[in-house]
Amino acid sequence: MKHALLLLLLTFCCQAYGQSLAHEYALLNEKLKSEDYSVEKVRDMNARLKEMEKAGTYPVLQYDTSSNDVTYRYVLDCPSIPKSILYKRVKEWCALKYGDFETVLRYEDFETGKVIVKGYVELPYEFTWAEMFGGAMMSANKTRCTHALVATVKDFKLKIELREVAYDIEYGGYMFGS
Repeated sequence: MKHALLLLLLTFCCQAYGQSLAHEYALLNEKLKSEDYSVEKVRDMNARLKEMEKAGTYPVLQYDTSSNDVTYRYVLDCPSIPKSILYKRVKEWCALKYGDFETVLRYEDFETGKVIVKGYVELPYEFTWAEMFGGAMMSANKTRCTHALVATVKDFKLKIELREVAYDIEYGGYMFGS
């Protein structure tokens, strides 16, 4: 009986939320109004949202079923920027984004043009839910997204891979008793 009650409690108390294209458009409009993004950047992002809307889905990330890993790859052409400068810029960017570069550095080799760092970013979000007596509650939270970033540099090209992407999410709950 205890197990059935616990299962029933967990089933009815869990909530899940998803992001919609309407929400994406609203966020994009907020960024434009607050002047966080330039008009050109908003136009580009708007065009990408329209492509997703036509396709009927968000972009599909590559998922490796054997390792249970999501991987994101992006190749950037950098005309007229040689390997040595791109390599330095990758290391500078990592130092700016992650803080102490030596702490997050896992591997670097100029000959192969590879830099591997393992770190995290904190993603702020607001969460609103109905409390037990019908009122609305809201809390500002942060989710930690851990990942390995693999940058491979060649003359005039930069390949970025995000691997081992994971989110550390903590949920609060109601406490009863004293």
